[in-house]
Amino acid sequence: MSDFSDLGVGLSGLEAQQTGLDTVGQNVANADTAGYVDEQVQLGAVGTSQHIGFDTSTIPGPGAGVAVVGINRLSNSFLQTLSYNAQAAQGSLSAQQTGLQSVQDNFPEPSGNGISSQLTTLWQAWSTLSNNPSDPATRTVLVNDATSLSSSLNDTYSALTTQSQQTVQDVSTTLTSVNQMASQVAALNQTILAGAADAATLRVGEAIPQSFTFMLLDFGMKRGFYEKEGLTIEPSTFGGPAKQQQAMAAGSIDAGLGVGLDLGFIAKGAPVKAVAAMAGPPLDTCIIVLPDSPFKTVADLRGKALGITSPTSILAWMVGEIAVRQGWPRDAIRQVPAGQTTAQLALLKTGQIDAAGSDLAPALQLEAEGQARILLRFGDIVTDELNNIILASDPLIAQRPDELRGFLKAWFATIAYAKGHRAETVADMTPLLQIDRRFVEAIYDRQMPMYSRDGRFPAQGLATMARAIVDVHMLDAPPDVQKLYTEAFLPK
Repeated sequence: MSDFSDLGVGLSGLEAQQTGLDTVGQNVANADTAGYVDEQVQLGAVGTSQHIGFDTSTIPGPGAGVAVVGINRLSNSFLQTLSYNAQAAQGSLSAQQTGLQSVQDNFPEPSGNGISSQLTTLWQAWSTLSNNPSDPATRTVLVNDATSLSSSLNDTYSALTTQSQQTVQDVSTTLTSVNQMASQVAALNQTILAGAADAATLRVGEAIPQSFTFMLLDFGMKRGFYEKEGLTIEPSTFGGPAKQQQAMAAGSIDAGLGVGLDLGFIAKGAPVKAVAAMAGPPLDTCIIVLPDSPFKTVADLRGKALGITSPTSILAWMVGEIAVRQGWPRDAIRQVPAGQTTAQLALLKTGQIDAAGSDLAPALQLEAEGQARILLRFGDIVTDELNNIILASDPLIAQRPDELRGFLKAWFATIAYAKGHRAETVADMTPLLQIDRRFVEAIYDRQMPMYSRDGRFPAQGLATMARAIVDVHMLDAPPDVQKLYTEAFLPK
């Protein structure tokens, strides 16, 4: 072996070990990264052969060093399979527990007003009547007890039916979401196989599905405003602002249509920035009560139970804010976490809550069906809230600023068109929202005034959201909101 061969073998060893050190560094850097699996360099000997004299045949030579033949993940496929199966079983059991707990909630036992108690009372009434069958008062008591029991059974049946329908709807929504994700994965695979991605494609999130506010993105796509700016939009919907923030942090989307409280995530270090104000007062959210409820104004809610989605939601903050603006303590209206509108309606009908927070669309539908009555809109009281904002990821801002500018230009062109073309907007939004046209018309008339035409951030709205971030315990002190947004990409 020549001296040059020796040097080549030594160089290959150094290069292989350098790759090994880089891999170790990667493992150390990701020691606290959730879901990360350590990697290990796989080395292989580089063989060679040599000729003997003028013979054209070869025999094995001493070798030419070492090479990196792969980098493997240090994972156990058997344990991974067991983990996947266990997680699937846990998810199934968790879903069953949630469903059964909802069923249990419709049977408040033991209690003085439960079905068991009413059955006992009815049997006692029968016993009393058997001792004195001709007594009119005893007969009346029996009839009243039977009527009360029948009413309770009917209410429980109605609540269980509603829950069943909601479960079917949830399953359908989940299947639709899974199919959409599978389609997106398939499309991504095709892009990878094609060898290049469309540089003008923008992945945009919608924080809440089937919402008029966020589906204005789909409306703008249908009307060609984004195509006009040379953009192809890939929309994704999420089950709330927190899940959308996770997607942005993971690099799954480039921009997102969110809520004012997203400023709290930015203040906590999320790799995004607010780039436009979407909407002002929350004209798209309301409080509903039963049609025959005695409540007429917000003053009637003091000390009452009101259903909300979760304790840290913007809805929970608005309920507390309404109390504060009435001069009451923030907890003067008792908040009951109860999930979405359908679940809250069941609690309303069984008397477990007195009112419920709801998106405007289902509230209008329930009101038309005679199942509920809109008591008030939050935006009529909380007039200084910054309800919705547009978010952009740090990589989009730094690497593709022109595409961000084009996106915002198309968004506000969509808003301008929608504000000036009611009939066309309603016609396009009806199939997107999949609800009756008359409800879309009502939503349009009530919500369109809240959408910003230029995206400028109102000072009062920013101040209100800074206070809200503290009220929902996202931060201990109000953030410096000037560091959380930029207006540099808005249309001139």
